[in-house]
Amino acid sequence: MNGNVGPCRAVKMGVAIVRCVLAITPAFAAACRSDRAVPVDFSRREQPRAVADVRTDVVRFGVAAMISPEDTYSSYVGFTSYLAGRVGLRAEMVQRRTYEEMNRILLGGEVDVAFVCTGGYVAIRDRVRLLAVPVVDGLSTYNSLIIARPSGPASLEALRGVRFAFTDPLSNTGRMYPIYLVRERFGLGPREFFGGVVYSGGHDESIRLVLRGAVAAAAVDHLVYDAVLRDRPEIADQLVVIHRSPPFGSPPFVARADLDPALFDGIRAALLDAHDDPSARDLLARMGIERFVPGADYSLAVEVARVALGVAPEDAAGPAGGEPVP
Repeated sequence: MNGNVGPCRAVKMGVAIVRCVLAITPAFAAACRSDRAVPVDFSRREQPRAVADVRTDVVRFGVAAMISPEDTYSSYVGFTSYLAGRVGLRAEMVQRRTYEEMNRILLGGEVDVAFVCTGGYVAIRDRVRLLAVPVVDGLSTYNSLIIARPSGPASLEALRGVRFAFTDPLSNTGRMYPIYLVRERFGLGPREFFGGVVYSGGHDESIRLVLRGAVAAAAVDHLVYDAVLRDRPEIADQLVVIHRSPPFGSPPFVARADLDPALFDGIRAALLDAHDDPSARDLLARMGIERFVPGADYSLAVEVARVALGVAPEDAAGPAGGEPVP
């Protein structure tokens, strides 16, 4: 069995979207290259800048690592440059390893705009402003898939006692939904139901773990999963989907609550008009995105997070919606 999954060339949405992935994303893929260099800082940990220190010549974009960091960077670099250019500024891209870290620096003012996962968004939705949501295959929604190998568990009941992969503590499709499912179907928490859990850090890495046999099953964003199979059709018979969730609102672009109104309006207009701009069409096409819309329905994601966390998502421990790892 070949357990190596190559970089995804265009994870739709990723959202995906990719995703939370551009897929937006939710939310996107890995081979969207650009010749325009954009600074990226993956490990910076300083405190939020004082107001006097904030640079006014750049828009700081945050991107949560819904897929591997290198693939996330290559997917977003061209499009963030396009968005910044539309408002007469330069782009600076900041990545973080976890969704909670991205929420934290967004709330702390270290980034202006961020592409966040759906689970991360619902945790802080009352403290940020939603900019736009990507549309893929005519929909502003995506699904959680529970995947396994053909020789592995073939039903939800068969997941009892197996080693399972989550992506991130705040991931809607990669953690919140499978916990919700286990609680609703079996009345158990993840510790009681699964034989053990690991955190992969990204949907593509969860797929690798299943292929290698490191875990028996995993929950992943369907857009990332579909893109991986398009890139590597030879592994299609090595994976099976044993459950598909109802649709969720796709991972959105959001802005910090105190972002200058004119800048907010300019970036929002750039997102919503991108499909009509010849200079952006190729970027969108390479990301598998058709266009952006003003919003999506996140009510199911809110309910899933409430059941998974045991409290309303905005009340979860931690100022950025994070919680202790189970």
